[in-house]
Amino acid sequence: MPFPRASVGLARSTMSSSTIVAYALGERSRRVAAVAADGETVLAVGTQRLLGNNFVHFLAHDRDRYCLVNRGLYKHHPGEIWDLQPCPANAALVATLYNPSSGTGDHGGAVWRVPETTAGDSDSNQSLESIASFTGLAGAARCVRWQVGVGVGVDPQRDVSVSGTIATLDHNSLKIWERDASASTTMALAAESHLAESAAGFAIENPSSGAWDPHARANFAVVTGSGVAIFDTRVMQISSKITRVSHNSQTVLDCDYDQKKQHALSTCGDDGVLRSWDLRNPESAVAVHHGHEHSVFSVRINPVYELTASVSADGTARLWRDESGEGGGWANSRDAAKRSNQNRTDGNALVETYGSLGGGSVYGVCWSAQDPWAFATVRQDGEVALRQVPRAEK
Repeated sequence: MPFPRASVGLARSTMSSSTIVAYALGERSRRVAAVAADGETVLAVGTQRLLGNNFVHFLAHDRDRYCLVNRGLYKHHPGEIWDLQPCPANAALVATLYNPSSGTGDHGGAVWRVPETTAGDSDSNQSLESIASFTGLAGAARCVRWQVGVGVGVDPQRDVSVSGTIATLDHNSLKIWERDASASTTMALAAESHLAESAAGFAIENPSSGAWDPHARANFAVVTGSGVAIFDTRVMQISSKITRVSHNSQTVLDCDYDQKKQHALSTCGDDGVLRSWDLRNPESAVAVHHGHEHSVFSVRINPVYELTASVSADGTARLWRDESGEGGGWANSRDAAKRSNQNRTDGNALVETYGSLGGGSVYGVCWSAQDPWAFATVRQDGEVALRQVPRAEK
């Protein structure tokens, strides 16, 4: 995917002992996501202008100059971008959810193609090409998650390896979408669950985030209220749940599955605490990490190493060592229950703190798709930072 622009960011240090590279978008943002590019770390970042067009920036890590380089800046729908995720199998495709441009109150969403560029093109004058839209989103839609290579919902055997399966969460429903090679400009709704009707006594309200299970690939976790509901998308019913993450019923804001361990999920929320769970015994967390001084907006588990990154309203990003279990997963459910009963608070689990307290809320975080020792964050004012795991931890 060629990008002709080459605006350059800066290298600098923060309260962390590690040097970071940073890039200022110059406008508000909440989401950063890794792009599956060959050979280099590439990030997609969506903007949140209140008026006029918003944009998706593509930033690349230039290792020779040790900086972030803007490889592309493309016009998006005028609405503020609340979530985005590039296709894991095709770097030229990205899915977004955004504010409505009319007074309906219902958010919009679409899959976009990054246009081809040639020498001399001004990519800031180019627009993302809408491939297919998500129709029928109700109210606020804040989560879009792309899974490639497996069909789910009403037709679990369908081959959708080219375009993939996408989950969205809006105000009252989990929707599963598919798009094949047809010329349709609308995503096909493969399955839907109205959350309140599926709850069976479990309060589901205003879902804020979600995640596909990389091990049980039909399962999708829905973060809602003070808990997490795991949906089996083959039947669109709740198969398991964490009824209440914290004892004081604080709101859960995000979750992430561990790609290295089955049944392993991490959560974060308004109480400023990270928790690790074994979903075979969801009554109590296997590890609890304190350190943030305000709400934790997002958590991401390293896909290779026993590390977790989190970002918070306290102005910091933090790196944690995962001490909830061995890399291959917990030995058995009895071991998981034992760990849950201990409910450990590991004082030495915090590896590094990045940023400065009170420096502005940090909303988004992702691990590089190419470098497992690097993760990116985005602050509300649009500062994108690429951060390195300390050498002592490698």
